[in-house]
Amino acid sequence: MKKLFFIISIFTVSGLLIFLLMRGGGDGEKKPGVQPQNSSVLVKMVDSVKVVIWTNSEQFKLVRSTILLSKSNGNIDDTEKERLLSTLDINYGFALNKKYNDIKYNFSVFPSTLYAEMSAFQTKYKDLTVGISELNAFSQLTKMDGSVNLCLNSRYNFNTIKNLVNRINEIKLGALVSNSNCLSIKQSYLSKLRIFENDIKNLDPLIDIANADVNNENFSEYRPLAYNKPILKKYTFYRNWLSQNESKLS
Repeated sequence: MKKLFFIISIFTVSGLLIFLLMRGGGDGEKKPGVQPQNSSVLVKMVDSVKVVIWTNSEQFKLVRSTILLSKSNGNIDDTEKERLLSTLDINYGFALNKKYNDIKYNFSVFPSTLYAEMSAFQTKYKDLTVGISELNAFSQLTKMDGSVNLCLNSRYNFNTIKNLVNRINEIKLGALVSNSNCLSIKQSYLSKLRIFENDIKNLDPLIDIANADVNNENFSEYRPLAYNKPILKKYTFYRNWLSQNESKLS
C-alpha cells in the first residue's frame, strides 16, 4: 500500500508541476516556459521521470531545463544541481530500459526514436547496452533482405546459400528470438533460400549442358528444363535464360 501511495503521489505531483510550469507558475501570471523551483520540488520532478511511462524526451528536457534555470536563479547550488542532473540521467535511462522491455516481444516496426535515446544514454545507464545490442541485431537481420533477394535473382550457388544461412543464424538476437515479427522475418529468409535450393539445384547443371549444345543435338540430356519451365520462371536469372533459349526447349 505504501508503494502504491508513493507512485500515485509521484504521478499527481509530477502532473501538477508540469501543468503549473507550462502555465508559467502558480502566481497567477501566465509566463511562458519553465520556472525556477526549490530543491524539494525538483527532487519530485526528477523522481517522476522514473515512474511515468516513457513516450518521448519532452518530460526529461522539461525537468532538465527547470534544474538549470533553478541554479541560475539561485534556488539551488552547484552541488545540488549536479546531483539532480546525475539522478535525472539515471532515472531517464531506467525509464528507457523499462519501455524497451515492455515492447521488445511485440514491436513490429523498428523503434527508432527509442533506440536513439537509448544510444545517447547508454554510458549513463549500463543496462541499456543489452537492448541496444538486440536492436542492432534486429536491424542487421532486416538488412539481410537485400542479400537474400540478390541470391534469389542470381544463378544458384551452393556456397552463397550456405554462407547466407550461416550469417542469418549467427545474428545474436538475444531476447528478440521471442519477438514474433523478428522470428517471422528470419524464418521467411531461410524458407525462401531453402525453396530456391530445392527448386534449382538439380536443374542448374543442365543449363551448362544446354549452353554447350549449340546444335541442339543432346536435347535428352537437358529435357528436364523443358518440363520445369514454371519453376525456372520463378527466378530472374533462369527466367532470362529461358527467354533467350526458348528454341532449344521447344
